[in-house]
Amino acid sequence: MFADTITVLKAYHEAGHAVVGHAIGRCIESVALLSGEDGYGGYCRFSAFMEDANGHPEWNEKSANPDLITIYYAGMLSTAYYCSLYLALDEEEDSVRYPEGSEREDLERIKEILSQMNIDQQQREAITDTCWTQAQTILSDYSIAVDKVTAVLVKRGSLTGYAAHRLIWQAVGYPENDWRFVALGIKKK
Repeated sequence: MFADTITVLKAYHEAGHAVVGHAIGRCIESVALLSGEDGYGGYCRFSAFMEDANGHPEWNEKSANPDLITIYYAGMLSTAYYCSLYLALDEEEDSVRYPEGSEREDLERIKEILSQMNIDQQQREAITDTCWTQAQTILSDYSIAVDKVTAVLVKRGSLTGYAAHRLIWQAVGYPENDWRFVALGIKKK
């Protein structure tokens, strides 16, 4: 049974957020696909409580941390990568299109984060360029993990943070130490 293209696009979008957040060091709470009237929906939720409790308050939504911008860009880039890959394999230009509007919320959040920073336009552009490039690099380095998270999202519709972190580490290898092992009760396998 093959999933419809919109579901796969949603899954790649949310998997991009999850994998890049994981690579940066965030604690995933859950990742899920939702049905939306506009054909798009889903979320990747990080646990600010768990992060704060374990000495990692740097990603608080009010922190204006550029890492947050990188994570928001990751959904768009992951979706665009899937669209380009699908077109390269399918060759029918109208078969898959980037879901316009799916990035709207992410771009609004990026704009909010940038507005919290006391910087000029040139600095904003430098930050967004750096974050865009960082997201591309992480997605490239972790592409196997993105594919695995996407596949599980398409099949099940959601993942707990515990399951998402384990799946990503199984794909790319477990680090020697990570604060999330203890915080989430994850044992290396």
